[in-house]
Amino acid sequence: MRRALIFVAIAVALATTGCLPDGGGGAVNPFSQVYPARTRVVCRVPASGNPQKMLGFDTGWSFVYNGYAYWAAGDTFIDGNGNGVADEALGFRTGSIGRTTDLNASDCVVVKLRSSGGSSESPIFTPDTANHECLVWPNAPFEANGKLYFFYASVHYEPTCAGPTVTYSLGLGQLTNPGTDDLAPVRVGMGYTYAHPVKAGARIYLFAIKDGALTMARVAEARVANTSFYQYWNGSTWIADANAAAPLIPGMSSLVDVAYNAYLDRYMMVYTCGDKNQAICARTAKTTGNAQQALFGGWNDPTQILNCIDWGCGHAFWHHDYVDPAHPDRIYLSTANFPGRAYWVNVYEVSLSDRPAAATQVYAQSDRDFGVNNNWSYVGYYPLQPATSMTPLTLPSFAPPPLTDDPQRPPAWTGNETVPDSALAPGVSGGGMWPSETRAAGRAWTARGNGTVEISGNAWLESTKGDGAVAQILLIRGNTATTLYVQNLDQHWTPTRNLVIHLTNQGVQNGDKIVFGVTKGSNDLRNATKDFTYFMASVTFNPS
Repeated sequence: MRRALIFVAIAVALATTGCLPDGGGGAVNPFSQVYPARTRVVCRVPASGNPQKMLGFDTGWSFVYNGYAYWAAGDTFIDGNGNGVADEALGFRTGSIGRTTDLNASDCVVVKLRSSGGSSESPIFTPDTANHECLVWPNAPFEANGKLYFFYASVHYEPTCAGPTVTYSLGLGQLTNPGTDDLAPVRVGMGYTYAHPVKAGARIYLFAIKDGALTMARVAEARVANTSFYQYWNGSTWIADANAAAPLIPGMSSLVDVAYNAYLDRYMMVYTCGDKNQAICARTAKTTGNAQQALFGGWNDPTQILNCIDWGCGHAFWHHDYVDPAHPDRIYLSTANFPGRAYWVNVYEVSLSDRPAAATQVYAQSDRDFGVNNNWSYVGYYPLQPATSMTPLTLPSFAPPPLTDDPQRPPAWTGNETVPDSALAPGVSGGGMWPSETRAAGRAWTARGNGTVEISGNAWLESTKGDGAVAQILLIRGNTATTLYVQNLDQHWTPTRNLVIHLTNQGVQNGDKIVFGVTKGSNDLRNATKDFTYFMASVTFNPS
């Protein structure tokens, strides 16, 4: 499966002629480092049931301008076979950009990609296959001099688009009519090295990776398309020689997203970090305020603000234009998720603090913790008697149940009931679960003390060919089960199939279980493949 490795050696800073004032800096404040005080899973983007029948895309970076959020998508899968499951042969598209008026990320974001003359998704550019350009991966747009530009990776394969030789180059494009669904993108030029811009004053700043270090450039916004006007930071001043650029931060290999955050009163840098892309890191500028000099006045040591499973934090992005005025400490992050046919962007809400969360606070995320520690257990139960019939799933297997168009299946724990497609059921994997004909499948979190929990999740049926299923969240206390949430899972491709769940201030006692469960549809007997349900889940526990 193709996946957008997007701008492997690119980041943010831009250059100018040196005739613009830098401005001054501020004093040190408590946010010299930032930590996650609270975290929750919000949802996947694009949402299941979207009108363009997008099963998923990667990157998923955004920029807000004139009342619209513009989202950039890497490789994209459309439901080409009509069954809800990604099939590269029928539904693959190269990258695109779309716009939305949905500026509230706390309950998910509805994204529509570029379309020309209808609702079908259109790539940002038709690849120039005559010159061996096979894929185009756009970055998030940015504003310069009243125009919306975007950088993009142009991916070339030789001798044909089947490879095996691949090369990457960086181009600049412009949305010439950003107020329409078509956006009217045009190519501006090629031969760029720096990207991922942040605007400060009348300059655009960009970053790039050079020899294992983060380097920086800048340019007057009116000159953004002309690299001859770029300047490069050499560690003490700005120069015209790109080859003499000095490391802004050594030991960096990932893309960065940089923006000013009013709550912190600092610029912040967010990027994928850790072994096997297992985390998102953040650095704050040493100089407070939003003056230009803060961008090159030094950066503080990094901290981890989100942890993922192996390779789970790829293409980390901070959606800095999505803010919550009532909670200015909250930021929205996304990561690209592309194992097998689970190909989409995960959105998280993180509350920032200048000190680490209390050791007694627990954050448990379903896919991150699968089969690794004791945050979760995996259970089957009779839907009418969940508290007294719950038993562990103990057989190691694979999920989701097999389909002919997907050989990639992650680990799972199952029961021993065989369903019509010969899969074992009920079953739970890191990304979802499927019931048997008689028993529900569930993922259970056990409270280790008295306190409250914040519960978040996003659930949707994968297949469009079954008779539906039921998603539920239960509180189990002793032999008593209390339903905290229950909703039918719609198998039809409509927005109602996408369930976004957020429950707050739910009291728990030591030993209580919070169970995320799925039961079969009620109309007729269908096999486990048709009832496979993706169920992103997170629990944040705060002790009394």
